[in-house]
Amino acid sequence: MQDVNAISNVIQWCNDNVGFATIALSALTLLVSIIAIIVSIRTARLPYKKIIKIEAGSYFTTDGASGLHVTAINCGNMDFTISSMGFVAKDNKLMINMHSPNQYPIRLKNGEQISEYFTDAAPEIQSLKSNRKIYAYVKDSEGKIYRKKMKSK
Repeated sequence: MQDVNAISNVIQWCNDNVGFATIALSALTLLVSIIAIIVSIRTARLPYKKIIKIEAGSYFTTDGASGLHVTAINCGNMDFTISSMGFVAKDNKLMINMHSPNQYPIRLKNGEQISEYFTDAAPEIQSLKSNRKIYAYVKDSEGKIYRKKMKSK
């Protein structure tokens, strides 16, 4: 019986305050419409999202060679074109592997990956390793540079 009484009180209040109830419902409708537009725009952009994951670190081979490597993995929903990849120190000196078997630009499809290996024999690697802040970088065809800080030991 209390529920029916409470509902009739709400109906009576809305009848007495028609203007306020109309404004409140209009504002609520506007808010829901804005949220629906934002969700639909984000959903429409999803197939065109570019996500690149960068992995970097040291490597050792069975024949005693060692050095640094950079790996780029396309985790997004569209193809990703890489124009260069390598390492950058805190003084923004870029390093690109000139003796790479990879021919840039390289197009990665969803889920594909590419790696670059820099041997310790190169003097540039020794000077790069002397810096405390080393970043692995991948530069895309649009000129955007993605960086990941190397973990220091």
